[in-house]
Amino acid sequence: MTARSGNKILTIALLALLTAIWSGIAVAADLKVAKINMQIISSKSKRIQTAYQKMQQIQNEGQAKLAAMASDMKALQTKLEAAKTKDEKDKIEKELEAKSEAAESEQQSVRVKLSLEQTNIRNRFTSELKNIIEKTAKAKGLSAVFEDSTLLYSSGITDITDDVLKELEKAEPAAGPAAAPAAPAKGNKK
Repeated sequence: MTARSGNKILTIALLALLTAIWSGIAVAADLKVAKINMQIISSKSKRIQTAYQKMQQIQNEGQAKLAAMASDMKALQTKLEAAKTKDEKDKIEKELEAKSEAAESEQQSVRVKLSLEQTNIRNRFTSELKNIIEKTAKAKGLSAVFEDSTLLYSSGITDITDDVLKELEKAEPAAGPAAAPAAPAKGNKK
């Protein structure tokens, strides 16, 4: 290989590299990105808060039932300690065992209800938010939307959090067992 052919190859390679760099810059110039803060969406959305309140209600109702069962079991334990005959003790022990099993069953039932409700909320709002984010991004001509917590630096990047939150609050609740019931309109009596 001669020096002259080596220079030609180097020149062609350099031109190809510069072309690739300039193409990358041109593509990057067309790239419009935005960020969104999902923690703000979660904490400010009345719809999401209503869904979480339903979960809290399930938990509170379960705790109330369990507290009543624990009180009954404590009363039975006191009764057992005061029992005089073996037959009376056996009867109370069976009743105590049945109450204990019922309490365990209730506790498991509450866990399952909470888990199902949490999954339902997550699935419903994840899907809905994805659609709203996509719609908002397209309307603003964005190429990509990043979650705010994944960005280490974001000067000058559009924040669409408020836009998405407004759309989420405007959207009809998704159909399903966990959808919050619509409040009756004032003045409409049926």
